[in-house]
Amino acid sequence: MAIPRIKVLDYNGLGNIFIDWALGKTQVPPNLDEFKEAVKNVIDVTPGNFPGYINDFKHIQGPKELLLLRLPPAELVQDTIDSIDNGGPIIVNKQRDFFGFRVGDYTIAHCS
Repeated sequence: MAIPRIKVLDYNGLGNIFIDWALGKTQVPPNLDEFKEAVKNVIDVTPGNFPGYINDFKHIQGPKELLLLRLPPAELVQDTIDSIDNGGPIIVNKQRDFFGFRVGDYTIAHCS
């Protein structure tokens, strides 16, 4: 069975919330409950839909001079690969390429 993931309802809206936090226009929530409250219109935070294994919240914002390499959790990477591999062969190659692109871009691009 696939590991439950955060269900984003509005990627643009979520990105704009993150932009406001990055620029200091609004305050980053200090804990998970306040994070859920801040994103409730763009992420499905209802009980049973928000992954139950997530029990803490931390944000990190370094200066541009710091390359902060945040690797995704190994079990989530493997779960995604397993899910992709269960699809058809043409879809698998395109999904694997896209997954690799997203992980590479997210991990190295200073998230901007």
